[in-house]
Amino acid sequence: MFRISLIALMALAAFSQGNGEEDDYKAYGQHWQTVEKTKHYKIYSMLGGTLTEEIAKRQELILKEYKRVFPKKKFPKVKEKVVFPVLIFESRGGYEAFSRANGFDPETAVGYYSPSHKYTVLFYGTDESLISTLFHEAFHQFLDHVLPNTKSIPTWLNEGLASFFGGAKYDKKFGTVSVQPGDVNVSDINQTRKAMLTDSHVGLEELMKTPHEKFHEEEQESLYYSQGLSVVYFLINWGGKRKTGIKLLVSYFKALEAGKDIEEAYAEVFEKKMPKMEKYWKKTVLSMKF
Repeated sequence: MFRISLIALMALAAFSQGNGEEDDYKAYGQHWQTVEKTKHYKIYSMLGGTLTEEIAKRQELILKEYKRVFPKKKFPKVKEKVVFPVLIFESRGGYEAFSRANGFDPETAVGYYSPSHKYTVLFYGTDESLISTLFHEAFHQFLDHVLPNTKSIPTWLNEGLASFFGGAKYDKKFGTVSVQPGDVNVSDINQTRKAMLTDSHVGLEELMKTPHEKFHEEEQESLYYSQGLSVVYFLINWGGKRKTGIKLLVSYFKALEAGKDIEEAYAEVFEKKMPKMEKYWKKTVLSMKF
């Protein structure tokens, strides 16, 4: 009797596990072609298995780069057991239909992170554009996990960091993903440089205090994005081994984590250092060569 019951239980467990895996392919009301699981990601994909596997591999690698800039000892702890869902569609049509059915109009966006659903969604254009978009949007996903109240994070910093990581490159020889100085988006830096030369750039204090809605106003959005990236790039690299800029970012995130709003965090961390910081930021951007 015991033996029969044990066999029956084992069969039931196998059946349940099989059903669980089968349910993955029907998740989010879709019929996914591939579901690739890694330690921290579950990739639901309309693409082939080989390509999806490579995407998942690189996303795990960029997560290490996210964490390098956000080390546990300095920033809020990253829970190791978290699994981030990523949804990849083969065509823009499928991507748009899914997005609108779930309450989001992507308009011209080629990918996005949904804070309410906790997933990143994008579609396949080319291998390079897909990976770059994923690195960018998945950073928003990561940051929402590190600091759950995304609204407390200034948009210049949120988008600037995402754009910074969007420029990461895969090194096949060493099996790593990282952002090197030459990987920064050249067009964004050139846009900021041009604005500086014509004195039409946005001052750092104004940029850092710009609310989300104003940041995304059509007239200035492109400049805000480019300047956000240039400031993040500057801060991450400012001071070399002394890590002057990184230390400021650490203090800034801690102020935000403590519940301070944009203006309070700015006053605590950047206000006294702003004249010097703005001077070096401009010097850095104007001297950058590609």
